[in-house]
Amino acid sequence: MCTPIIRGHLARYLLALFACLALSQPLYAQSQKDLNEFSQVLLEYTYHLDNAAALPYRNFAASDKVMALSNDELKAFYDYMPDPEAFMKAARAVIEADQNAPGSAGYVPALDKSHPAAVGFPPDYPSGNNYDAFIATLPGLGLLPAGKTNRTSADGVGATYIAFHALQFTALAAQAVCDASLVAAPIACPIAGTANAAAMATQVVLNQTAYQDGLIDGAETEAAYENTVILIGQENDLAADLTAHDTDVKGALSTHDMDVKSSLSTHDADIKSVLNTQGADITSALNAHDTDIKSTVSTHDTEIKSALSTHDSDIKSALNTQGADITSALIAHDTSIKNALASHDGDVKALLANLQAGVDANSAKLDLLLSRQLETIRLLHTPEGRRSTDVPACDGGPCSWNY
Repeated sequence: MCTPIIRGHLARYLLALFACLALSQPLYAQSQKDLNEFSQVLLEYTYHLDNAAALPYRNFAASDKVMALSNDELKAFYDYMPDPEAFMKAARAVIEADQNAPGSAGYVPALDKSHPAAVGFPPDYPSGNNYDAFIATLPGLGLLPAGKTNRTSADGVGATYIAFHALQFTALAAQAVCDASLVAAPIACPIAGTANAAAMATQVVLNQTAYQDGLIDGAETEAAYENTVILIGQENDLAADLTAHDTDVKGALSTHDMDVKSSLSTHDADIKSVLNTQGADITSALNAHDTDIKSTVSTHDTEIKSALSTHDSDIKSALNTQGADITSALIAHDTSIKNALASHDGDVKALLANLQAGVDANSAKLDLLLSRQLETIRLLHTPEGRRSTDVPACDGGPCSWNY
């Protein structure tokens, strides 16, 4: 019987009651394979945290406490944890995250955030001996793969939080049973100490990630603010420069406009003077050229008319000479065509007469065959003994009909 002794607040009593209910089930419901896997992951996870602690005061020796647990205590540890599978999955992710740590095959080089040509106020990224000492764990855990000027790995921090909550809940539940002096206290108390050490080591890592992310956010927020102030000042200076430049351009355009107008007026006067001087010469030259054109056209027109008249006479003479020959040839050709058509018409009629005779003969044969078939059908319908003597007979071979 698991009866908790009330020594504190209701929350502690409820935790003790939950632990009692968990222990009231078959204590070793999990398989030995599950327990071996759980103890291996728990040991590797705590060893990983202890090894990456870097500073002595941050090393809670959680792995030593795990190794000191007996087999029964490990089994109870498994039962106290609300979701061992989720813890093991998250712990493996934390263990494997160091594959992205500096020096590993999956290491991601730090991002270049300097951009000196485009930044007036660069971010004041964190630095210093104390800062380096505080976040020294993060690169070894693979939680800061892109360097100190970047935020921590969101996926890695998520896995660390899952492991932390599982260990924290286990520590609270075991501590409640330990404090309540229950029958299971001798097993619960070492579990509480071990889970609490692992949770505290994990909490340190989470504090480091929050500290790192906060410093990066602050540095880049400050840089964004200061650069905005610089840009606003530059925008005001640019507006003043644009106003001055606009005034200069307007003045230059006005001066250039006056110069162009003066040049155009002078050029217009020069053109008019040249046209007045040369106008009479151009008119005289055009009149002389027009007279020459008209004379040439008149001469050429007379020559064309004469040539056309001669050509017309030649054409008429040739037509009169060759007209009789063409008419005679056409008459002879017409006669030949008529004779050929008459001969062809006679041949066609003779062929049609032969075809008609063949059709008539075949039609007579068809009529004879039809009558014989009808007679044969009639005789087949006549009972034996009543048939006439002229029934066609066969001698067992193919019947032969003469027609």
